[in-house]
Amino acid sequence: MITGLECPGCGSQRAIHELLHFRIGEAFTQNAVVPIAIPYIFLGIYLDLFRGKEKYPRLERFFFGKWAGIIVVVIFISYWILRNIF
Repeated sequence: MITGLECPGCGSQRAIHELLHFRIGEAFTQNAVVPIAIPYIFLGIYLDLFRGKEKYPRLERFFFGKWAGIIVVVIFISYWILRNIF
């Protein structure tokens, strides 16, 4: 509120609420990163809880390795900048 800028997480709770009601378009208007991140989160849960790391070690390294972390950070920072420009 002080700067007038929106953080990358603004609207996340509203987006999750919209997704729970299967209103995907509305979820994108609240926060576009949340609907895109949901499959990524579910993949991480699968790999962690259902022995996916043992079955698919290359998949785990590809999506949750060092470079994947850097890419995720770049995406969030880019989204933060773009949502405040437009």
